Amino acid sequence: MQEKQRQDERAAEERRQRGEHGRTLQDALADADTCAFCKHPQHQPDHPVSRIEWVAAALLVANDYNPNVQPPPEFRLLKVSLLEDGWTQPLVVHDRGDGSPLVIVDGEHRWRVAREDREVAARTGGLVPIVRLRGDRAHLMMATIRHNRARGEHGVKAMSAIVRELLVSGMSDEDVSFLLQMEPEEVDRLADAAGLPRRVVKDAGEAFANGWVPK
Repeated sequence: MQEKQRQDERAAEERRQRGEHGRTLQDALADADTCAFCKHPQHQPDHPVSRIEWVAAALLVANDYNPNVQPPPEFRLLKVSLLEDGWTQPLVVHDRGDGSPLVIVDGEHRWRVAREDREVAARTGGLVPIVRLRGDRAHLMMATIRHNRARGEHGVKAMSAIVRELLVSGMSDEDVSFLLQMEPEEVDRLADAAGLPRRVVKDAGEAFANGWVPK
């Protein structure tokens, strides 16, 4: 009786996996060699992100040309991000192929947090996710700049709307301040810019931190 019940459960699970298309994941994998979609050039596994590895943070070194300087508040925000969200992006490294240390092309600040902060390091046993790039020094320098500049900036209006929504949803000022690593006055000014009732504002010096652009 129990054996028949297990067989029925397996059959039901297979039907659930097939859904309306009548195909399981195993079916799709079995057909991968003949699938036109999988053979299209853009779907071939030649992108670095197709080969993510976990390696010891100690195997990486910073490059000697990165112009990106990170202030302490953003460094603390990275720690919060890694603890709250985990690793969502791999570090990009240059593999010279000779057994020498892997040189970081993008993600140096995340690497430093993972290496220097015991709490973050403990989450992955001291490992960090990487993808490898090959190329000469000029290519790697340009890759670093492209990664840095392509991220864009946060506009004040868009961030004001986000802060307003978080506060209206019931989040406290303190939670928003901590989880986004903003000064309390910064949260207050963004909320005010979004039209929330005026709150007590201490003398904050600048209206917004240097990371904001008036859009």
